[in-house]
Amino acid sequence: MNVRKLIAGLAFGLTTLVSCTQSDSPTGTKRASGRVSLNLSANVDAGGAATQVALFAGYFTQPVDLSGVHRLSDIPIEVLGGVLAGQIVDLPASGSATIPFSVDLSPCLADQTISHPDGTCPLWVAAVLLSGHNTMPSDPTDFDPGTNELDMDVVGPLNAGTAAVVTPGRSFELHDVATIGLSFPCPEGLSCSQTAPQFLLGQGTTVTATPVDANNAPVSRPVTFASSNNGVATISNTGVIATVAAGTTTISAAAGGRTSSFVLTVLPPPTIVLPADTTTTFTIFQGTSPTNTASTFAVTSSAGAAYQIPLGAVAISYGAGATGWATASLDPTTTPATLSVNTTGTAALTPGTYQAVITLPSTSSVIGSRHVVARLVVNPPPTIVLAADTTLTFTITQGTSPTNSLANFSVASSAGAAFPIPLSPVTITYGAGATGWLTASLSSSTTPATVTGGTTTTGGIPAGTYQAVITVASTNSLIGSRFYVVRLVVNGASTGVSGKVVDGQTGAGIAGATVTGPSGSVATSADGSFTLSSVPGGSTLTIAATGFNSTQFLNVPTGSGAVSAIGNIPLAPTSTATGTVTGRLVDAITGQPIAGATIAVRAGVNATTTTAVQQLTSDASGNFTATLTAGTYTFTGTATNYAAVSNAIAVIGGATLTDQNLVLVPAGSGDVYRIVLTWGANPSDLDSHLTGPTASGTRFHIYYASPSASDADGPIGQLDIDDVTSPAHLQHLYIRECASHGRRQ
Repeated sequence: MNVRKLIAGLAFGLTTLVSCTQSDSPTGTKRASGRVSLNLSANVDAGGAATQVALFAGYFTQPVDLSGVHRLSDIPIEVLGGVLAGQIVDLPASGSATIPFSVDLSPCLADQTISHPDGTCPLWVAAVLLSGHNTMPSDPTDFDPGTNELDMDVVGPLNAGTAAVVTPGRSFELHDVATIGLSFPCPEGLSCSQTAPQFLLGQGTTVTATPVDANNAPVSRPVTFASSNNGVATISNTGVIATVAAGTTTISAAAGGRTSSFVLTVLPPPTIVLPADTTTTFTIFQGTSPTNTASTFAVTSSAGAAYQIPLGAVAISYGAGATGWATASLDPTTTPATLSVNTTGTAALTPGTYQAVITLPSTSSVIGSRHVVARLVVNPPPTIVLAADTTLTFTITQGTSPTNSLANFSVASSAGAAFPIPLSPVTITYGAGATGWLTASLSSSTTPATVTGGTTTTGGIPAGTYQAVITVASTNSLIGSRFYVVRLVVNGASTGVSGKVVDGQTGAGIAGATVTGPSGSVATSADGSFTLSSVPGGSTLTIAATGFNSTQFLNVPTGSGAVSAIGNIPLAPTSTATGTVTGRLVDAITGQPIAGATIAVRAGVNATTTTAVQQLTSDASGNFTATLTAGTYTFTGTATNYAAVSNAIAVIGGATLTDQNLVLVPAGSGDVYRIVLTWGANPSDLDSHLTGPTASGTRFHIYYASPSASDADGPIGQLDIDDVTSPAHLQHLYIRECASHGRRQ
């Protein structure tokens, strides 16, 4: 018999294994032949159609442990003997059936290669669905059931010695459903296992169950779904899974007597994990749009590698104020993923603090979003910071063009290195008078930047003081400009000066005093007079004498080689004590006191521009009092609508000088020149004289006996005040411009 062919055909099916025995007496004497009749019980579920099965029986050639064995293919082929019987049986479409099956044991009992204890025969029985075979082959051993072997449970051992008909202890099952295929889409488009899926709490899906027969063809059978633990997940009768709590459950589908299942694990939803500090602040200056270093945030899952959260596109929402100034991008290719936040297009923002919220969502609806807060602080624009001294003075002699260089003109930013200010080329603006005498350029290669340059081509500039303003500006219109002021003092050509050094207390000349200038010194004669040559205009003289405090004569008048008289230079006797000076400010025209006038006191003679050591204000009667350390000072009186006047006064230590009056002349009308003569108590009277040419070629002379003069051009001048009685003691006269030939000579 072709046992191997039959076994090969049954190898993929299910079998019922039966052990049969037969004896002819209670004592167990073997018989050479015998037949056993089996009544097999079958449960049929064939989908509503009548079914044919073929039954086969054979024997084992060796002892076999049948516990747990359901398939012929589970048994090694070498222990399977020949086929003893075969039979076609018609079964109903469904329900139970009893199948009589007669098996001749003679070939088995006659096989001397196997042991037959107590006349037994180790029998196996297999049931096969014919599936198109309507007749039994003439040789049952040639029947090839293909994939149609049925599921038949093991039948317990038979004892033929006690009964001619033995009913198996268990029946076999006949089904048209071989298995049930289960499939489902993963929640929210994620990847998941079809055999052991993991869902997040809140996720669900719909299971599709497909019953198929042994040939994998679909079978239309009702399907019943079930969950082993409804506290974890439920499944509806249409296959809809709803997760309830974290845990595991078995999801099963049953149809046609078959069941398929898978284990579902429900996980708590993880969260997106960001660093502890999820706030980033950018600080910029108004009018700028810098390239900031991006702030980055690592994006991970609270479940770690067990569940990588699917991330969606980031979104930005802005608070009150400006929008569009933030950028955010997610890079999922890094491990962990990286969120980058930065700024853009901030140049138009006004000073203030702005906020944006960057939302990082998951594509899973059950996983919440996380947020990063970006703040932008826009500070007012920085300022240009120049060197502490923004004024520089160059002093030259008329007719020269020395090389004077700008020094220490640094240019920095109030923000320091945090914001280097973009700078424009410097510009130069000149005041009244000469132009073109200064060069300036900006060097940004230094740290800080510097303004370089200096004076140039000054040889043709007349004597005087000139000013230029160097403007340092930014290319950023919101950043203000700053200025350097450069002054050029052009002194006249060298000249000679003459004067007299006197005792400030007695008025007597001081012999042997030393007068020192830029190019030398000279001693005063017996009456205190001196002449010093080669003194550049605008320079300073130093005067010293034994027994007296030294002083300086400032800003020597500009000359052209001739000797300029600079008058008396009073010295105070040597002392460190203080002295007092009193006086009055009076109107040169009316002789009336001037209240509220300002008296500036400066050290030295002819000191009108240096810093005042004391500043006073006249009272309602025009009076003032100054207390100063012994020395020589210049008292300058100024008042509204009056020309300033200056007197050199020696302050005597421990003494008080009175009647040190300052007579202020009202501002002139343009063509009138006023001359004022004042004196103290002694002498009691002085006279002023003014003489000059007339239009006719003669000369005029104005004095107390002839107080006025005129010519063809009209009035020339007049002595209009001759006061010898008041404490002021003054004479005042004026002279007008000549209509025909200008200023009087």
